[in-house]
Amino acid sequence: DRNVPSLLRKCIGVAEGRKRTNGLAAPLIRRAGKIFAHILWVLETGDGNFVVDYVHILRAHMLSTPEYCARAKQGVFEGLITFFASRLLSTDDNIATGENKEERYRGASAFNLLVHNCPFDFSIDA
Repeated sequence: DRNVPSLLRKCIGVAEGRKRTNGLAAPLIRRAGKIFAHILWVLETGDGNFVVDYVHILRAHMLSTPEYCARAKQGVFEGLITFFASRLLSTDDNIATGENKEERYRGASAFNLLVHNCPFDFSIDA
């Protein structure tokens, strides 16, 4: 359903809004690990309609909070890094289009944030 990403984005936005009004440090802390795992699952299943929204949620809300990053399992975090690294390394003949450039920029930004905010040492297999 196309409404799922917008619903998830709205829920996360409302929870993050509570952070500003009630002074909560990390309102999604109890569910952060599951949100990271869900984002990885959606990105890997490859529904193109959801990718842009989920990358935005990852960049704007999840990776900007170190407490959330610490709740993600190492395998999930490494899976996200691998996903974005493989997308950056893939060659595409249509890179000249503006939309594809923007998508590659978002992927590079997410990859940078993932590497910068990774709370784990990288495993040799990653």
